[in-house]
Parts: sequence; structure tokens; C-alpha cells
Amino acid sequence: MHITLLYFKDCPLELRGVVRRETVRSTGRRMPKRDLEEWVDVVLATGYRNGEVLALRWLDLDLVSPTPTAHVCGTVVEPRGDYVKHIHRQGETKSISGRTLILPQHLVDLFAARAMRGGHTRPEDPVVATAKGNWVSPSTIRARLRRAVAARPDLQGTSPHTLRRTVGTLVAHERGLDAARDQLGHSDPSVTFQHYVARRTVAPDLRDILDAFFGNNSNLRIADPTNQVGATRVVPRSRLEASLADLVNQPAPTAPIARFSTALQRAALRRTPAVKSHPAHTHERAARPPRTIHPSE
Repeated sequence: MHITLLYFKDCPLELRGVVRRETVRSTGRRMPKRDLEEWVDVVLATGYRNGEVLALRWLDLDLVSPTPTAHVCGTVVEPRGDYVKHIHRQGETKSISGRTLILPQHLVDLFAARAMRGGHTRPEDPVVATAKGNWVSPSTIRARLRRAVAARPDLQGTSPHTLRRTVGTLVAHERGLDAARDQLGHSDPSVTFQHYVARRTVAPDLRDILDAFFGNNSNLRIADPTNQVGATRVVPRSRLEASLADLVNQPAPTAPIARFSTALQRAALRRTPAVKSHPAHTHERAARPPRTIHPSE
């Protein structure tokens, strides 16, 4: 599946410059509002869905705590024929359960500046509102974004979902798939992996791990002591130590070494003169009484 992204290049930075109101202003017309450029910053900083950004209320934000947060608990629903008559805020997200995200400092400053500019700032008012304080339609944002990138072939096709997938890919590659799932609000991690995370074109830098196979500083040892020359190294809390601890704590075997169950135990008996067991693997075993054989057996 091909996933359109702004990631792996400087495209997010270029997009932020393209949607600035100084850039999208038409000649002879008044300066547009900051809604689009601030909307782009909110999505890049959170990975919110389009309707989730537009459904944010001032009461959903905590900008004064040491850990500033935004609680996502709704989405804006557009009119849809006879099914939905009017634009309104729905009190649940696409994934039903809400989620709380920690805000980057840039977003804290953005929301604080937006509140300082005045307008509709009652707790229940939308953070992104129309001039009359109503909910902004998601289709309005999509249309404004298409117009803003129309003159840039490298950015054409950018949609709200493009930004959301870009955030998902960045978080998944840097912090793991579980972090991306939680950030995006998916209940099923397979959705995150299949539809929101693009594969790397270059594998991650794993030299510090793979170098363990080479050199004298390697911590790797041959697991089977029968293939190793010299004394056997017993690593604490290893399988070999556990096996040796079991053998040491057993009564002296009366059967030949060949009767022991595993090659690892047989090799340990042959090659290891003395072993101190680790407390974590010490098992006290009582000596078994000899079995009485009756003539009928």
C-alpha cells in the first residue's frame, strides 16, 4: 500500500511556509485569518484528525500545568443530505474513547497567543471558530489547504490525512508502533501499521547492536559448550547456569553421564569441574528413597 507522506524530507517545513497567511494572501484582498497555518501546526504537533482539531474547546486545554495537555473527546460533523441537517460537535471521536495528549511547547505558545488575540474564548467556545463563534467545517479546511498547495507540484495531493500519516510515521520510527497507536488514537495497532506508517527507505542504524558479533569486546558466547575450546563460561541467570544448579543440588547420579536428558547437561558434567549455583536458580530437593522392587514386578 502506498502512503502519501511529507516525511523523510523538509516538506513539513515547506508546507508551513506555504500556508502562512502572508503567502496565501491574494493581491488586493485583505489579510486572511491565521486559521489554516495554525491548524497545520496543531495537526503536525498532535496527529489529530481534521474534525478533532476543529472540535477542540478551550475547556479541553490545560496550558498552565507543568505538563500541558489537550483532551480529545469529540469531532465536528458536517451536514450530510437528510442524515445530518446542521454542522455540530459530536461528543465522541471516531475511535469512541477520548484521549489526552501532551502538547509540545510550540503548541502551548500558539494556543496562548490565540487566546490573547481575543474573540470567542469562553470555556465552551471552539478554539478554531468562525467570526460568529460557530464550528468551522472540515470541508472548509480541506478546500483552503488544496488552494494553498495548488501552485506547488511537490505538495499537491496534501490532505489532512497526509499530515496525520506523517506524524504516525515519524512517531513509529522514533518511538515505536505502540506510541504511534496511542498518539493517533487507534484501538487496533494493525490499523496504525497498515494505513498510517510508511516503511523506511533506509534501515535504522543498528551498528551498535550488530558489532557485538565481532571483536574481543563481544558479550556473545557459544551457547553449546561442546563446541567450545577451553573452560566453559557460565553467565549468571543463563540456561547453562540453571541446568548446572539443578545438577549440583541433585543427589550424586548413579547412572552414567550418557543417561542425562540433554546434551547441555552431559557436556556440563564432562567439562565443568565445579560450579557455584545462583540463588535465583537454586532448588532444594529432598533425596528420593530407594525404590523397593517386589518379586512380582
